[in-house]
Amino acid sequence: MEIVLVRRKSDGRIDPVLSDSNISGFVFGRKWRYGGIREYNNQLITEGSMTYSLLGLEIMSFSREAILNK
Repeated sequence: MEIVLVRRKSDGRIDPVLSDSNISGFVFGRKWRYGGIREYNNQLITEGSMTYSLLGLEIMSFSREAILNK
């Protein structure tokens, strides 16, 4: 997972509109849809949904959170 984190100069808070996350590498049949990113207890939490496809047809999708320690 790759995360682009953009902070505001004025207060140092995360800018959720300019920040982004995606999955790269061998991700055949999976697609990550970015939902947002936030900080909580010295951790970064990126939110979104993971969609699984088979032969081009979406078979399931569910929301996920990825927690990263600083």
